[in-house]
Amino acid sequence: LTDLRAAMHLSFTPAQRDLCTERVVRFIVTFCVWREEGIEEDADEFNEAFLGFLLNLHVAKEKAIRFRVCQIIAGVLNGLGPEAEISDDLYERMTDVMLERIRDKMPPVRAQAARALSRLQDGGETDDFSQDDITQAFVELLGSEKNKEVRKAILGSLAISDYTIPCVVERTRDVAEDVRRIAFLALTS
Repeated sequence: LTDLRAAMHLSFTPAQRDLCTERVVRFIVTFCVWREEGIEEDADEFNEAFLGFLLNLHVAKEKAIRFRVCQIIAGVLNGLGPEAEISDDLYERMTDVMLERIRDKMPPVRAQAARALSRLQDGGETDDFSQDDITQAFVELLGSEKNKEVRKAILGSLAISDYTIPCVVERTRDVAEDVRRIAFLALTS
């Protein structure tokens, strides 16, 4: 983990999204979600420590670091299989951190935070997501978000239920064609 941390700091510094850095990020995500049979518990422990390390970096002043942290967390969370386990403490911490990042001043950071929150939504007892803090934040932000890339990320991450369908239907009248397309794709799911 220490060697990976040191190597990652080099990939955090470029502010622009270049091919080499994207490949490094994709490698890190692939490495983290790989689970060899027989050592699944070790993989879960590694991910627990690695995600905890990333969460410590979320308050960095450098926007590139905040972006990469959210990007890698989103990739790992969405790449893990259903059998992977994370502790309740890490789940709560990730939720709190990503809910903070979804209100970041930089649109790319907000979009990646929305992608990370996608897997953390909880339908609750009624399975309609109406009591979920993440879903509540998504619904609130969909109406006020100015950046179309962030609106697309939120729509792509929003759990579809009776509670969220009116918000998605409202986005079918969005000014951006890309956002309308994502809204229609979400409705077909």
